[in-house]
Amino acid sequence: MRNRKRIINPGDQFGKLTVLEPAGDNSWLCQCECGKKKELSFRSLVYQNVRSCGCLRGRKEKLVIEPGMRFGMLTIVEKGERINRNLVWICKCDCGKVKEIYQSNLQNGKTRSCGCSQYIRPVLSEEEKAAKRRKARRALGLPEED
Repeated sequence: MRNRKRIINPGDQFGKLTVLEPAGDNSWLCQCECGKKKELSFRSLVYQNVRSCGCLRGRKEKLVIEPGMRFGMLTIVEKGERINRNLVWICKCDCGKVKEIYQSNLQNGKTRSCGCSQYIRPVLSEEEKAAKRRKARRALGLPEED
């Protein structure tokens, strides 16, 4: 087995960090895209996936929600009131029901319908129904149908 040691050179990119120069025995001086300089070890850059000076920590891309956008079966109608510091959107489901949904539930995919989708059964073809019956009969140890 060959030893594949990673070599870091000035100018290498690790996420938003650019390696500037060696800073010590096993560390490198890096500059983030935000302008901040930080000294990082070889291990941090290569194995621990450090990708910024820390400026990205806690930042998530904000999803801009507007009327007309769809989330699963829900269509955003209008912005509602805040409830306990949580923004609520008035949504209309494909089934016709209008419901207030928390923005966080829309963003993380937790709410995709007014609740009607849990009652919708998939329509199976005759072939799929027969396959289900055969599978059930095998599981019960019954003979195959003709």
